[in-house]
Amino acid sequence: IRFLGKKDFFFKNTSVIEKLSSITTLVFDKTGTLTDSSQAEVEFLSEENTEISFDDVRTITENSTHPLSSLLAQRYYQFNAPKSLNHFEEIVGKGIKASIGSNIYLLGSFAFLEEEGVTLIASDAKAPKVYFAVNGVYKGLFVFHNKYRENIFKQLLDLKEHYKIVVLSGDESYESEKLRLELGDNVDLKFSQTPFDKRNYIKE
Repeated sequence: IRFLGKKDFFFKNTSVIEKLSSITTLVFDKTGTLTDSSQAEVEFLSEENTEISFDDVRTITENSTHPLSSLLAQRYYQFNAPKSLNHFEEIVGKGIKASIGSNIYLLGSFAFLEEEGVTLIASDAKAPKVYFAVNGVYKGLFVFHNKYRENIFKQLLDLKEHYKIVVLSGDESYESEKLRLELGDNVDLKFSQTPFDKRNYIKE
């Protein structure tokens, strides 16, 4: 325990270490665990002749706990966050509904904006993405180009010699080919997982 403490790895008590010896499966969340959020690049693809307030994007995303929201807040940190939110609602597995002044903002999945009555076309970008609308009008989408942590695949391959490896992700399955190439076929990859799906998998 003293050795692990020097590595900033702490256990509540010694019985936890005993339980570790019976572990057969390791489950990883992809975004922010296997990927390095600080290295991710964010691209905004806007509709023609569209102007948006990145100040407001920062204001909204700073109030969210979702990893992609955190990336947006980080990306647009240099913009001012000048206004208070009149309303903020985060719908798990879907997106955010917020209002600043007289404007109503939607940030989230294609299905979420469509449910809210927004007319839009699904992007074929093979990367995590967040769609954006203001006052019911589609403005564009944010595309996230993730970068995996240095040496993460070597570490997973080392672990795979002793444990079953499972990767959970809320993203679509566009990265499955890369992960299969790096980790082999005998890794359980589960995409399009909501937070509830992930929780239920761990419970099982």
